[in-house]
Amino acid sequence: MEEHWTLADQNFVEAFKDCTLNPGWFTHEAHLRIGYLYINIFGVRLAAKKLCQGIAKFDNAHGDGTKFHRTITMASIAILQHFREKSNSCNFADLLNEYPVLKNNFKGLLLTHYSENLIYNEESRIFYKLPDRLPDRVFEKVNF
Repeated sequence: MEEHWTLADQNFVEAFKDCTLNPGWFTHEAHLRIGYLYINIFGVRLAAKKLCQGIAKFDNAHGDGTKFHRTITMASIAILQHFREKSNSCNFADLLNEYPVLKNNFKGLLLTHYSENLIYNEESRIFYKLPDRLPDRVFEKVNF
């Protein structure tokens, strides 16, 4: 079990928002968890906006400010929402159990929709880009 699970959802959200979350705990799974919780709290579009702001803030607080990638962050919200709509789960842990691909092959999910040329270029890091391989309306829902 990853360290971020030692925090209840509300405490996890607060620690992320105020940048007191241990940066070593902010794994891929923790990124997805905060995205899931933000969708629950704010709805899809506002969750995408707040997650972008939060990750950029966290990156500046604990890193050099260069790790935040807008397209990947917003696409992660879209992908989470897609699986939430298909799922009967009522929490993030159950969603991960139902769809382990979210944790185990998220890159593969991204590359189903985005070419490597698009997802890994500097412009996509700064500005949100819609998929160029397999479009889906869920990617449009996160655009703010």
